[in-house]
Amino acid sequence: MLRRVLGVVAGFLAFIIIVTAGNRVLRLVWPDYAAVEKAMTFSLAMLLARLALSFAATVMSGWVAAVVGKKAQSAWLLGILWLVIFAPLHLLALWTKFPIWYHLVFLASLLPLSVWGAEWSGTAAERKFLAGGSET
Repeated sequence: MLRRVLGVVAGFLAFIIIVTAGNRVLRLVWPDYAAVEKAMTFSLAMLLARLALSFAATVMSGWVAAVVGKKAQSAWLLGILWLVIFAPLHLLALWTKFPIWYHLVFLASLLPLSVWGAEWSGTAAERKFLAGGSET
């Protein structure tokens, strides 16, 4: 159990590091992005770039969670944690800042992409478990 919790914590930290670094890169290489970031008045291309960064960070955080936790369940727990954290944030604080499709795509991606990251980390038994088979 402790190992799974450590996996979730490691995955959480990986996500934060990846998103923070990626967002800094976006601001450095895309001056228009940096100019509108504070007001959150992103263009479609900027919204898609933010989603791409989030997708990459979510997959990698699921991978880290599964590797550190030594079980795919760590990635499942991490994906659920992302929903617990981000659903209220998006529904209460950010709802009017972004189009509805953006919220739906972002929130709907959290659990499946976390689990997909775990699939890359596992042994054949882990992949079979993720696919719905029994663990060996």
